[in-house]
Amino acid sequence: MDVSKISLSPSGIALDYKATEKGTIDNSQVGASYIEFRITNQNGKEISSHSDGGEGHFDNGVWNFSSTKFFDPISKDVQKLTISPYLMLPSGGGGVQTKSSLKEVKFQPFTVEIPKQNK
Repeated sequence: MDVSKISLSPSGIALDYKATEKGTIDNSQVGASYIEFRITNQNGKEISSHSDGGEGHFDNGVWNFSSTKFFDPISKDVQKLTISPYLMLPSGGGGVQTKSSLKEVKFQPFTVEIPKQNK
């Protein structure tokens, strides 16, 4: 997984990432398609996530995914953001038992320093 760009604006945060995973074209469950992010500020306050859009394609034995995740705007006093990627694996539900071949993956969180904002 590669987070290629983090954009800050008055309307919020946009986080662009790409992920790859080896597999087969008939694999209906690809872990890379379940990547989510938790963002907290230096005080531990979580920044709410809203929506995303993404796409994936299969090429030469590898699934390639790219997506943009959107989050609430941050206040001017935020100095650092900790970004923690994780997998939001399907849990079944709805009375139908599903067996998932997906395995939990541990990602390393990373910290981003926020440039001083004009008051």
